[in-house]
Amino acid sequence: MTNKADKNQRIGLIAMLAVCAILVFAGDPIYNALARNKEAAKAALNDGSYTSEIELEDGSKSIVNMTLEGGDVKNVSWDVENADGSLKSDLSKAGQYVMTETGLKWHEQSELLSKYVVDNNTDENIAINEEGKIDGEIDGLSGVSIDIKDFKNGIDDCFNQAASNS
Repeated sequence: MTNKADKNQRIGLIAMLAVCAILVFAGDPIYNALARNKEAAKAALNDGSYTSEIELEDGSKSIVNMTLEGGDVKNVSWDVENADGSLKSDLSKAGQYVMTETGLKWHEQSELLSKYVVDNNTDENIAINEEGKIDGEIDGLSGVSIDIKDFKNGIDDCFNQAASNS
């Protein structure tokens, strides 16, 4: 029995060493290829200011604005314009739109999301669940509890505009 366990341990060790060797020798070319793809994707984006307006079922409108310079995201903002023309961020700042007494206000959450996209130059790492909320823990987005599917859709729309704008 011991010999079989020793043999399995040796096989496991050899397999781990083989994987490590592959990563050491192939890791740099793989990293460089991924970096080239990222740079190519960045170069495919046209500088400019882009706006996405998504009509919502309740008559309001989700508005995302994004500015790109040199393929980098320089500015992002997200707001919701209610059917009466008022902005959710203004109502939140004035204390007229209160979601919770203890957590971040709506406008603070919107600002965190926008900052995250600027800092990371993407929204790709923000996964959302079926409720439209952030799925899992993401550094820099602690406290964001609002439905962000319209934000994500708006960011994606702005990136698509930047990629297709000639």
